Amino acid sequence: QKYFDSGDYNMAKAKMKNKQLPSAGPDKNLVTGDHIPTPQDLPQRKSSLVTSKLAG
Repeated sequence: QKYFDSGDYNMAKAKMKNKQLPSAGPDKNLVTGDHIPTPQDLPQRKSSLVTSKLAG
């Protein structure tokens, strides 16, 4: 196997390492970033009746 450059070598080395790892099943909680939340998606924040001791 001849490598084009060090980056090519490192990518090949990483692929070899990935093959040895046991393949896990698909993660059900995988966040893909396909959905971009809008303000309508977020729950409305309720105004607190208790004044924070940290404020002021």
